[in-house]
Amino acid sequence: MGVRKKRIGILIIALGIVIACGNISRAENLQQVKKLYRKGTRKSLQKAASLLRDEISNNKNNVDAHKYLVKTYRKQGQLDKISIKYGDYLLKNPNDPIYVFVVAYIYDLKGEVRRAERGYKQALSLNKRMPSVNYNLGWIYQDQGDIEKAIDYYKKEVKNNPKHDGAYYNLARINLKRKRLDDAIRYAQKMLEVNPRDIRAYNIKGQAYYDRGEDEKALAEWRNTIKPDPKDVEAGENNIRGIVYDSKKLFKSAAREFRKGISKNPNNARLHHNLGLSYMHKIGAKTFEKKKNTKWINEALSEFDKALEINSKYAEAHISLGDAYRSLGMNERGLQHYEKYVKLRPKDVVGLNILATTYKELGRYEESAKAFNKAVRANPDDASAYAGLGFVYYYQGLQDAALAQWKKSLQLNPDQPLLREQMGSVFKKVK
Repeated sequence: MGVRKKRIGILIIALGIVIACGNISRAENLQQVKKLYRKGTRKSLQKAASLLRDEISNNKNNVDAHKYLVKTYRKQGQLDKISIKYGDYLLKNPNDPIYVFVVAYIYDLKGEVRRAERGYKQALSLNKRMPSVNYNLGWIYQDQGDIEKAIDYYKKEVKNNPKHDGAYYNLARINLKRKRLDDAIRYAQKMLEVNPRDIRAYNIKGQAYYDRGEDEKALAEWRNTIKPDPKDVEAGENNIRGIVYDSKKLFKSAAREFRKGISKNPNNARLHHNLGLSYMHKIGAKTFEKKKNTKWINEALSEFDKALEINSKYAEAHISLGDAYRSLGMNERGLQHYEKYVKLRPKDVVGLNILATTYKELGRYEESAKAFNKAVRANPDDASAYAGLGFVYYYQGLQDAALAQWKKSLQLNPDQPLLREQMGSVFKKVK
């Protein structure tokens, strides 16, 4: 009898291990799907859809898998296709809460809010503990400005599903906006209990502490939101603090920290460069009078020049100088610095694309095409390089060549509605 009990115990443990491994595998699959979805290329979206279909065939009740499958089809411009499929499933199974929910979710994505709301409530009537439904209803009411009702549904969601970081996030954001700072911090902490790497939570906690006047606590939270380059660390604590403040659009505080760092170490090129960037970011964040714009751009130019005086091979300073001169309408002067940047970083795709775009804006199409082609060779999966090259060919009157490049760009990144529109108008002309 004792041996039999021992065998049963071993079987139960083994079964538990199998189930646990299955859950881990599914969680890993969903993480892989999210990465593929964020990548957004045609191949990655097709791979994501394949993984999701496999997951749904193993576990039909996985709500997240159904939602991501719909989102994946939508990102490929095929929302109507998946809508028809789920509509058919619902016709065959009208009381299945999963299909009721997914059809409601599709209505939600299409902007048919009333239908979505009715569908979500029907799903809850069939399964009151169904995950995500309360959360989605909360979003609907939040969009409509009915914040109290939204809060009520978000609270129901976390009661049913204590690991729903999205509901905690919205509760934290709402409380931060209402200056209920203790509640904002509490819900942000709940987010971190679900995912200790959630940058959004650190942002909210940092802002709540900053609004309380607890600057050092705010900085401690915000530092978790940046990944400083080792050279940033070498430039000193004031540099790190400046970067944190700059990332939060607290430009006066950022400039103060960079200047403190420069007073301690006047020959640090990085500090001068970051101070210049903070001046440029300040212009981008607010609308200034033209005179004030020019003042801050000139201050930035001065700091970028100092960075290059200290280190003539500081490539990033050339990019920043190029951007500053272009903002003043001095495209030719900006171009000189982009060319110097690419000379220092010949395989940098971002730099090549900026250089090519500037050539294009100046009507220097052959040089632009050459730079875009270099970008394509440096990274054959860069959709923006193919798109840019297509426009160069279009301006040269080479419509077939333009269409070929745009097709490649859309294959890599289908989510480019303006490019699709341009391509459609050109295709009509070619026909």
